Amino acid sequence: MFGNNPFGSTPSHLSVYPPIGGHHGVNLFQQYYCDSSNCEVSDNKSKASWENDNYEIEFTDAQSAMKITNKHTGEIYRVYNDPYIGLGDKDNGGGIAHKGEFKHDSVLILDDGTQIHMDTKEKSAGGQTFLDTVTIFEPCHNKATQICGLLSNENDLHINKGSLHEYINKTGVDYNQALRFKEAFGEKDGLFIHKPDGGYHQIKTDSTAADNTAIIQQIEAQLKQHGYNGAADIWGCIKPDHCNQFCDWLIKCWFDQICHMFGNSCGVGNFNPCVQWPMPGCHPCTPVFYNQMQQFAQPGMQFPQQSAVTGPDVWALMGGANFYQAYKA
Repeated sequence: MFGNNPFGSTPSHLSVYPPIGGHHGVNLFQQYYCDSSNCEVSDNKSKASWENDNYEIEFTDAQSAMKITNKHTGEIYRVYNDPYIGLGDKDNGGGIAHKGEFKHDSVLILDDGTQIHMDTKEKSAGGQTFLDTVTIFEPCHNKATQICGLLSNENDLHINKGSLHEYINKTGVDYNQALRFKEAFGEKDGLFIHKPDGGYHQIKTDSTAADNTAIIQQIEAQLKQHGYNGAADIWGCIKPDHCNQFCDWLIKCWFDQICHMFGNSCGVGNFNPCVQWPMPGCHPCTPVFYNQMQQFAQPGMQFPQQSAVTGPDVWALMGGANFYQAYKA
């Protein structure tokens, strides 16, 4: 880890987020000063587990995954793939709601003061980043546990242990630059993310319109970046609480519409953004497709004219739908 020491000069007693266990004004972690954690590898070094009185953390190298379960509240936080973070609840079957993606290193501070430093690495040059090494700090026990080998997917998970100062500069994480998550904030439970202004924003488990609005903004930005302005404008008009229905409808009728617009039975055409439309041998979108698409738009929004909807735009609409469904999976 680089940057300022998040534990201060006396790491066996200090944490950056006092007070410990201030969850709804009640200390849920009265056993915090008991024995420290245990950690072991299993299943031919493809899995590892870490546990103290308050949390159980499971690691799997198959998905570069980490799953944290709060023993007191039943809340679950899962980090996996490239990497995403998801939320769940043990009391509701443990299903994970896919909530977001982060590209680089991060730090998660649990409600009992435990800090989890997550180091990510690229699988290939210029490729996606995945969770590689996780270092767990227990300030009140002056203990550090490091789980290594999550990225390789070669059943080579291994564990290193030592004091805080032995590992404080060996996590690969720049504490000052890392994305920071925190469990519980003041009187509120749940998972929060640190904002640039110093405050915290709660990550919610329900699929709210506010969540979908943020996803739509990402889809718009991606489509415009690649030249699909018409598709971006259409996505920008979609009702946030109708995204699922819009994607389901698009999946059912998209391919037939592509075949019609490109004038052939297999949908082969120039999918690149184009200035002139229709191109030779191509057709505008059908009135039925256009009118049905408008049904998912927010009232008062400036929806693109039918003549402005090109074949490449319709093709790119599906790209947005795939992005949305992957984000919400």
